[in-house]
Amino acid sequence: SFRRKTAKFWDIWPMPPLVDEIHRVIYIDGIYISRKTVVLIATTDEYVLSWHLAESESTVAYMALLRRIAPPDMVVADGGSGFQTALKNIWPTTLYQRCLFHMYTLVKRYLTSHPRLQAGRELLGLAYELMHIDNLQQAKWWFDKLCQWSEFWQDFLKEKSLIDGKYQFTHVRLRKAQSAIFSAFRKGSLFSYLDLQLTRSGELSKFNNRIEGGVNSPIREMLRNHRGLSEL
Repeated sequence: SFRRKTAKFWDIWPMPPLVDEIHRVIYIDGIYISRKTVVLIATTDEYVLSWHLAESESTVAYMALLRRIAPPDMVVADGGSGFQTALKNIWPTTLYQRCLFHMYTLVKRYLTSHPRLQAGRELLGLAYELMHIDNLQQAKWWFDKLCQWSEFWQDFLKEKSLIDGKYQFTHVRLRKAQSAIFSAFRKGSLFSYLDLQLTRSGELSKFNNRIEGGVNSPIREMLRNHRGLSEL
């Protein structure tokens, strides 16, 4: 009955305003409300800045979101390739911080919570330690340990097995976890929150849990409470 009485308003989609105020840090994430519907959301520590409805977390969708917001000093996101490309095109001077919790969960997805191999257990431990680095000295210590791990297990990681008539790497998931960490480091997205110039004004966040807990969780709760509600 409520939906019928308010039907004339359902076709009105509120558009977010242009944001011309420059913020120090902005958090960006996407939440899927159906298989082909995602809401891209940008927030500060205090409130939601803007949003964009799209079919997927594509470069075009993220570019549409970023165009409406003034470039911040740093942005924290979960590392999707579509976002990174959009960031380079729209906010080329903004530092990118990969959410370190998402980095840890990505490694854990490859290795599981309880890796069977010793190499996997050690790498998962390094990924966990990554979330607790607070200064550049600790960051250097951590990266040295990662390089030592790679050197120690390099022969093990190069092992191949005959699978379906072809020789393939035996420890594929372990190699993917290693590659994901090194790729993020090469792109400079692991320790942006330790940038000396930006930290003069105070500490920067290495997680985007502000948007996860403050925005995405209420949306997920609403979707659970109103199961069966159409997307439109």
